[in-house]
Amino acid sequence: MDLKQTRIMDLLKYFLYSTLIVLAFVKDLQADISVTTTVDPVGLVGNNELELVCTYSLASTDTVFTIGWDRETAKDSGIFEQLALFYPPGPTQSPASLANLTNPTVFGRVTLTNPTESSLTARLKFTSVVCEDERKYQCSVLGLSNNIQANPSSETTLTITAMPNVTTFGEVEVVPATNIVEGQTVQFTCTSNVGLPAGTFLWTKYRGVSDSVGSTVSSTTQTSPSTDCTYTGSSTINIAMTKDDDGVILRCTLQQNTISDPSNNMYYKQTDPIKVYYEVRQPTITRNPMKDIYYEGENLLLTCAAEGNPAPTYIWKLNGTQVGTAAQLPLTNIQIDQSGDYSCEAKNNFTGNTYNLSQMLSITIGTSPGGDGTKSPQDQDDTSDGMSTTIIIVIVVVVVVVIVVVAVIVFICLKRRNANKSIEEPPEKPRNNSDLSFVNKPPDVIRNDEKRNIGYNNFDNRGKGDLQYADLTFDDRPRSRKPIQILDTDLGPTTYSEVTMPSV
Repeated sequence: MDLKQTRIMDLLKYFLYSTLIVLAFVKDLQADISVTTTVDPVGLVGNNELELVCTYSLASTDTVFTIGWDRETAKDSGIFEQLALFYPPGPTQSPASLANLTNPTVFGRVTLTNPTESSLTARLKFTSVVCEDERKYQCSVLGLSNNIQANPSSETTLTITAMPNVTTFGEVEVVPATNIVEGQTVQFTCTSNVGLPAGTFLWTKYRGVSDSVGSTVSSTTQTSPSTDCTYTGSSTINIAMTKDDDGVILRCTLQQNTISDPSNNMYYKQTDPIKVYYEVRQPTITRNPMKDIYYEGENLLLTCAAEGNPAPTYIWKLNGTQVGTAAQLPLTNIQIDQSGDYSCEAKNNFTGNTYNLSQMLSITIGTSPGGDGTKSPQDQDDTSDGMSTTIIIVIVVVVVVVIVVVAVIVFICLKRRNANKSIEEPPEKPRNNSDLSFVNKPPDVIRNDEKRNIGYNNFDNRGKGDLQYADLTFDDRPRSRKPIQILDTDLGPTTYSEVTMPSV
């Protein structure tokens, strides 16, 4: 490469570097004008207001010529067309203008507000919203920044929602609608416009009109696009009916995020109470008063009750003979001939079939208490209770008396034993050679002697300290050692005793 070519290449590099520096500088200058728009706006279809706001800022050396709002030609098309044009504030500011766009048209439902010195915002306000308004919107500012053309922009997406069209909310469809029998599966269907985004249905079962809470029934909702941007929804549930479902109410409630008050009756439909037919159940018989035996002249009320739908009818029979056709059988001034087996037959019929069940109760009626000399069970029970009480009292008294007698006998025996122990007897009967023939007693069986008094007083009262005697009389029966009597004397206490035992 020669010198000339080298110089040309150096000039080209210099020109390229200079261009890049200028472009970077211009970019920095353009950044002085900035634009922002409403973030994620949401519009509700109908006569509901929605405002898109474009706000711009600029340096003192910058100039703005126009502010424009553009929209996509169609949703997700990526191609924008001018919707409205705004002008910056100033003495020569022109009014904002709206482009004559269709699909959808904006005339009559969009208003424009130019920027002001205090608010650099271009406002695009919808007074009503339609489904076709859902698309991308772009705000751009055309001006000069440091005498260089600038055209910054900002983009936002408008999302449209729609409330369910409740005018399409029909009544709950019930199949079959009539003659529902216990065990039969019934289908319930709910259909309506469910709005945008697509709503769902909630099923609730209420046990009659008095149930304010209910229970939720599991369900799903199928949706499909409607002629506009909304959806049509449908939900079906199947319930195997039982006798407990008789009188239930099924409610279908529409749920969607644009509905503020789902309890509003605009957003739910419900069935009338569902009538479920079921066979009569086993009847029960009650009696008033409750007694084992009744007596002539008394009153008695028998009541029969059974479940069933339709409500059962009743037939009363006494020993096979019909005596009543109502749930209650009143018996007044009853007589003995009304004793026997009372049966209650309960029956109902539906769909051409008859169902019946019966129950039996035996009633015993006796003559009036005391009329034939007999006592009523109650009187007999009272008499038995009285006799039992008397027997118990007698037994208690006898036991107490026996205990007292035994205690007295034991006491006397113990006392006698102690008294016998206080007399000391000689270990051996003493021998006595005195002549006891003068004792006035029957002859001793050994000696053939007569009993006699062997004691005498022999004392000297002539002076103190003389010997004094005490006389004792003994029983001289064989082997007897027991004293019979101590003779009293007038001489005072005996200080010395001489005892003579009978000879054996």
